[in-house]
Amino acid sequence: MSDYGIESLWGIYSAVAVIALLVIEFFVRPPTKRSYTQLFTQVLIIICLGIAASGLYREVPQVELPIPVYVDLSASVDEGVGTQLIEKLNAFRDAGIDLTLFPFGGEVSSAGVVSSESYAALRRGWGRVDQGNTDLGRAIQRAVAGGEPALFTTDGWPTQGAIDAPLQAATGQGVKIYPLVLDNSVSIKGAFRIVQLSSPLVAPAQKSVDIRVAIENTTDQPQTGILKVLHDSKVVLEKRIDVAARQEQLQIATSDPAAEGIKEITATLTPIERGFTPSSETVFLSGEEREKVLLVSGDAQDARYLAELLQDQRYKLTSIIVGDNQQSLPDLKSFSAVVFNNVARSQLSGSTPNTIEQYVKEGGGFIMIGGNRSFGLGGYIDSAIERILPVQMVPPQTMKKRLNVAVQLVIDKSRSMSFDDKLEYAKEAARETVRNLKDDDYVGVIGFDAAPFSVFPIERLATGRDRALSRIGQLFATGKTYLLPALDEARRGLMKVDAGRKHMIVLTDGQLPDAGPVYLSLIKELRMLGITVSTIMLGGESDIEFLKSLAELGGGAFYQTLDARNLPRIFLSDIRVSSGERTLQEDQEYAVRAGPDGVRSVTVQGMPPLRGYVQTKPRNGADLELVVLGNDKAEPLLASWMVGEGRSLAFTSDANGRWSNYWVRWPRFQTFWSEALDSVRPKDAQSENIRFDLRTAVEHGALLLDLAVYDPRAAGTAQVALTSPDGTTRTVALQQSSPGRFIAKIDRATAGTYRAQFKVGQFALTPVAWRLSGELFGERRGNGFNQPLLERIASETGAMLNPTPADLRALKRDRTQRESLSFWLAVLAAAALLINVLLREGVVRIGTMGRR
Repeated sequence: MSDYGIESLWGIYSAVAVIALLVIEFFVRPPTKRSYTQLFTQVLIIICLGIAASGLYREVPQVELPIPVYVDLSASVDEGVGTQLIEKLNAFRDAGIDLTLFPFGGEVSSAGVVSSESYAALRRGWGRVDQGNTDLGRAIQRAVAGGEPALFTTDGWPTQGAIDAPLQAATGQGVKIYPLVLDNSVSIKGAFRIVQLSSPLVAPAQKSVDIRVAIENTTDQPQTGILKVLHDSKVVLEKRIDVAARQEQLQIATSDPAAEGIKEITATLTPIERGFTPSSETVFLSGEEREKVLLVSGDAQDARYLAELLQDQRYKLTSIIVGDNQQSLPDLKSFSAVVFNNVARSQLSGSTPNTIEQYVKEGGGFIMIGGNRSFGLGGYIDSAIERILPVQMVPPQTMKKRLNVAVQLVIDKSRSMSFDDKLEYAKEAARETVRNLKDDDYVGVIGFDAAPFSVFPIERLATGRDRALSRIGQLFATGKTYLLPALDEARRGLMKVDAGRKHMIVLTDGQLPDAGPVYLSLIKELRMLGITVSTIMLGGESDIEFLKSLAELGGGAFYQTLDARNLPRIFLSDIRVSSGERTLQEDQEYAVRAGPDGVRSVTVQGMPPLRGYVQTKPRNGADLELVVLGNDKAEPLLASWMVGEGRSLAFTSDANGRWSNYWVRWPRFQTFWSEALDSVRPKDAQSENIRFDLRTAVEHGALLLDLAVYDPRAAGTAQVALTSPDGTTRTVALQQSSPGRFIAKIDRATAGTYRAQFKVGQFALTPVAWRLSGELFGERRGNGFNQPLLERIASETGAMLNPTPADLRALKRDRTQRESLSFWLAVLAAAALLINVLLREGVVRIGTMGRR
């Protein structure tokens, strides 16, 4: 609710006097010359102006503002101490106290931080406050300007500015300042802390380097603590250490070899004995980035094995599924090799073949893997892709070839299938399947409810067609739905028969109560065995997504219908087997043998047989490394050659388990593809990882850079893109002082984190980062809290050290904002004046009352 008030009464007194004179005039002058309406407007004008002159206002309640907290980020505050102070602030937040943090050092941030960031994160993000100095007076001035009580987390050791005048201003304006200190900051003679943390600037790709932590104990007693070292977010060392009196100890950790790019290494020592605060140090390590490999697959089924196998190699894999749309590829310049995995020409943008050709000629590596959408079957004949491949593509022919098929029908016969003749239509669908398959095909029928029921064990239709048609009628609905045992029974049946293709169709109308990872494991096993799985949902129950995932993982299709009459059509559509073109060879097995030129791209031997491949012809000048034995002749499987500065490799079978089902179970499958990739990657792929060393120093406030390059290829001018702690980036030229050595001087250096990208000649060196300690600019650690100064600040401003949540709640009071109403009163007076003028001039006529 709003309250109203006035600042003074003189305006109202004046208005009353004027109104009194006006009334007297009304009765003294002849009444015919004055209307009552005019009198009313004149009185209204005088009242509005009188109240406006008196300063009428309204007080509106305001939302309580967060308490400001000034957080000292200067280098004299150890990171472990800062972390504990942030924890104290978080305890206030947990108690319902709203806080806004204002980082400061030599400068004070004008922008507040609302989120509860860690102390290390604040230091990383607020280098622009000059962490090499502490201007406590400037922070107090900022608190006074805010006019609100404030918390301070600082060690109380200023290096610049003065605090007397700001402190007097805070006292004069009633701004209370509450410093926070650690409760266990008792004075102990000596120190137990980390004195140095070091590592190389750069770590080679996928290799570890040593991280060295020096701990000193300058007390007269042995000390114990917990040392923890993190590389980025990974703990690389955590142990209890004991350091003898007046001794130093060196601990060595190893970096995380998987970390790439510039990452922080932080070491924290937490003493066991009360009285010592934790100490912490941070350095930066730049992990050389792995080479990048691009895997382009025609669909998710093609990618599932290779993407997983190649993910954790010494190169970094980017996997793309192109799908049905014409998709453009990313910029290939950053990739060492590109792999086309059963990708059709129609799935790629029009310029892609020419782009790939140019990429390989300039030194890139390229692999094409076969499948039903690759080589000649994929539309690459006479394209730029064919020109760079070590095999010649064979045009697709119209002759068809059909493999025999083994099909297991796994049909839900639970109680719910008895409704709406669903089971009857499922039986008819099974009969149609039996009628339409060929004599050399196999069929088995399994019904399932709470347990599997083998209606017709899998058998060749040449001998069992009539029995199958008869026994399908034995299916009747009863019991609950439990699919898993039926799938396992179907698997065993398919494993017993010798067929070119093996397939399951699973039909259900209900929810699977045991749906979960065990199904996915079984489906993966089926795919490894060369068995595909399709699923059919009859109705709209809640396991649709699960059945979809089974079909996708099983390499089959998912169908859903609400009408059981559609089942015969769905069954026949799913099992209809059309052969591929003659260039797509599928049969029982093809033996793999070494080619006439010997195996050069891989070292593995004893390759398993394959169940299919795409026909091609070897090119003159190419290395025919592996062949498949089929059609009474040997045809290319693995071939390679050089194209300009790059290398191209063709593998005419697939890597998705359709033809390579024996390969995906082969223990050396991963080794084969890793070595194949290595064979096409540029031999100087690591050429830009130039070895170098960088030394930094601060002299008279300037940053000195001393760069030594240990590679004769990196010659010419040198420059650096240098990002300072305040976030600004500038390019600085370095002067060559001797062969392979370059120096630069940057004025007005400040404490904090620097990032640098050096370039020497045409080579960009690995980006690096380092931190200039505030101790180089006057800050000193290890002095604890300047308690006398902090107590003085609290005392003179009427506050205290370490307030409780209750103390801070007591600072909150009702706050209102005063809104003046004089403007609106003046507007009303102006409106009344306008009406009065219009009446007087006769523009507006309102009935008047006069005496005659």
